[in-house]
Amino acid sequence: MLKEVSKCPLKPTEEFIRIKHGRDLLKKKLTECNEGETKIHLKRRELEELTSSISKRKTSISDLHKKLIQMVKETYWQAVPTSYYNTTCLACKKCCHEQYGLEKTEIQESEILKKCYAFSGENCRECGHHYSSHVHLMERYVEKTREIPSIDPTVKHNIDKLQNENAQKEEILKNIQEKIKELDVQLDKLHLEIQDIVTV
Repeated sequence: MLKEVSKCPLKPTEEFIRIKHGRDLLKKKLTECNEGETKIHLKRRELEELTSSISKRKTSISDLHKKLIQMVKETYWQAVPTSYYNTTCLACKKCCHEQYGLEKTEIQESEILKKCYAFSGENCRECGHHYSSHVHLMERYVEKTREIPSIDPTVKHNIDKLQNENAQKEEILKNIQEKIKELDVQLDKLHLEIQDIVTV
């Protein structure tokens, strides 16, 4: 049998080598392609998780904005005109002696104030403040309350914190989107190379 085989003419093997080379190259490109698709899949999943996280934070920020401004009660003094003089403390707005009947003065620190019934020496018996903080006015202060809008500092801090975190995540999101574009370009190139290998 060996004698018969040895009588056969020699055939070139370049074609087999070319096929083997093509097969090895195809295997390599398919592996690269698979790795590229895996990377894209992982990046897309990371992108989805980040988008979901940003969306949740935006919802939280929206909910916090509803709690940011609270209506709170504020006490204030309102001057009510009177037809007579009153001894009034400018430090605490208290009417220490209503319908003051002695000599009138609107000058702060006036010695006349010491003669007022409300005083015992230099301090007021009603409010305890020094006579120099008192005057005679044809009005009396009335304490009132009103509701005013007030920003809750804790809620404001939480909103700022969430907005900062979102800004950081948006930056990461942008970088991931850029990376996916790069990987898509590489994958398209690999697909073309595989197509060329297969069609040759």
